[in-house]
Amino acid sequence: MALPRTPSHQEQTASAAQLPRPAPPSHVEPPCPFDAWASTYDSSLLQYLLYRPVHQAVLQHAHQHQPNPARILDVGCGTGHLLRSAAQTYPHADLAGIDPSTEMLGRAAQVMPAAAIWFARARVEALPFRDATFDLVLSTLALRHWHDARKGLTEISRVTTRTGVVVIADVLQPPPRQHKPRRWTPQWPRSARHRDQMPVPAGVHHAVTVAGLEPDHLELIHLTMPMTTTTLIVARRRSAVR
Repeated sequence: MALPRTPSHQEQTASAAQLPRPAPPSHVEPPCPFDAWASTYDSSLLQYLLYRPVHQAVLQHAHQHQPNPARILDVGCGTGHLLRSAAQTYPHADLAGIDPSTEMLGRAAQVMPAAAIWFARARVEALPFRDATFDLVLSTLALRHWHDARKGLTEISRVTTRTGVVVIADVLQPPPRQHKPRRWTPQWPRSARHRDQMPVPAGVHHAVTVAGLEPDHLELIHLTMPMTTTTLIVARRRSAVR
């Protein structure tokens, strides 16, 4: 079923998309603090020092673990930069992005070509999609802003297909000094790639597991920003890895 066309500030519909019709929101969301950043977000220096390097790493791992997804969701899509890159990596996939910021979504809809990506205003804790909708779910530098990480991860697990892949990256608390990987170097994207060498902060790892996801790849990415380490998690539905 094709998505319905709605005002561009909240949703942009891809005429060729085959995503199921989303559920209507259960309540009206208050204004989002990120609305004020929309006009300058894409020109921020952080785009080049943090956001885009992380986007590149996420797409690299996404393609490695899920090379041919039919449907992709970006949770916390902002102005849509990651989805625009994903459209080039996955030219045949249906793409959707959700974000709590109306202004960010409005900017995303303006930048994207008509009928290319579907955007909706929503929070991760209440994703407006049916179960098992997406083969690939991405989220970059958004997890720390979620109201309830465990609930958000549970929702992500719910909308991911049985063989789907979830890739999440964010700047989380650094691991204890004694756990720092020996092969970890200050050159992005070089980093150790073994789960036992780089523990994700305990709360996040627990939330991922409780949500029904099984991490099968963890990586620390040292960026050009001083003292900034990004944790990247690739996970699958637990039923798919048993």
